[in-house]
Amino acid sequence: MVFITLPKIYVPRRLNVAIMLFMGCFLGYVMRTNLSINIIAMVENTNPNVTIPSPDYGPRYNWTQNDQALLLGAYFYGYMLTSIPGGILAENFGGTRVLGYSFLLTGVLTALTPAAAALNKWAVFTLRFSQGFIQGVLYPCCHNLISKWAPPDEKGKFVASLMGGTFGTVITWPRIPPYWSIMTSTPFWGLILLHYGSMWGLFFLLTATPKFLSEVLGFNLSSAGFIASLPHLVRMLGAFAFGSLADWIRRRDWLTVTAMRKIFCIPSHILPGVFLIILAYFGKDPYVSVALMTISLGFNGAASVTNLQNSQDLAPNYAGTLYGIINFLGTTPGFFSPMLVAAFTEENNGIEQWHWVFIIGGLIYIIPALIFWLIGSGSVQKWNELEEKEVEKTTMDKI
Repeated sequence: MVFITLPKIYVPRRLNVAIMLFMGCFLGYVMRTNLSINIIAMVENTNPNVTIPSPDYGPRYNWTQNDQALLLGAYFYGYMLTSIPGGILAENFGGTRVLGYSFLLTGVLTALTPAAAALNKWAVFTLRFSQGFIQGVLYPCCHNLISKWAPPDEKGKFVASLMGGTFGTVITWPRIPPYWSIMTSTPFWGLILLHYGSMWGLFFLLTATPKFLSEVLGFNLSSAGFIASLPHLVRMLGAFAFGSLADWIRRRDWLTVTAMRKIFCIPSHILPGVFLIILAYFGKDPYVSVALMTISLGFNGAASVTNLQNSQDLAPNYAGTLYGIINFLGTTPGFFSPMLVAAFTEENNGIEQWHWVFIIGGLIYIIPALIFWLIGSGSVQKWNELEEKEVEKTTMDKI
């Protein structure tokens, strides 16, 4: 009998990590966004411009525009509270176990949402707040894993896997980040503003697009849900495309890291803002609106090269903590943007009111990018290196 030895196929372990990061962020966004779609089927339609009878999807609740803004923002109130602790936990204990328990608990709470809605709006608020509180660790943990697993010329693709080196253990505990140096760092404040602008656009379109399409433009729920998801699909594809392009440029040393971060702000922030402002003037045609939203978020996929990666440039040793801080502040658009929409549409939910909402959104994209061009950086900061030396000294003393 002749035995044939088949060649072994080795799959890089970092590829498994990238796939798991992608699936984790995918599931996280599914649980984060489901209320943005489902709330259309859960409330009474009060827009006089839409005369099509509402389909029977089950009980409908008499929640005002302000009530809906409160519920859509509840997730983000909880989410912001655990962004910074999530980064610290990941740096000291590793991100995998924290993420696993987070997804388990969030999945259970998501399944309880219909029962909570049958009680009252405050039950839904409590449930969504708890979901956000548990899921706040997601992205800080992911960035901590990327900082340990991804080589420098592959970080663009790794960060893109969040759209949806070596494995290290913590040698000294607890590792205390240099908070004073972080919070007095001018490049870090440039990153904070850049991240805030990107998150405003993302969360605004995440929570408001289904309402705009259904209540203002008259799409039915099934069409509104599918079309509202289209810009986010294109954003994910854009993230991989821009991330791969940035890695290709970096391998050839055509640009410094700082220059690359600033140049890619054009597709990640400037162009999305421009398209939102165009939408403010040409949003009456539903298909033009969908096209402009899709193009805007598609270009914002380049955030995988700018604000989503810059924390690892500034301080690789504290990438999780840095991302936790910017994510803490960057989560606030999750509840501020529904409040803004409610403030403009409470009396009359028409295209004229949404005109100003889109202009504000476009400006919040563009202005942070202009500031980042002035004060942003892609260089490792001194406080990262100094802290690293202190950690090495502490470790040698223990040996």
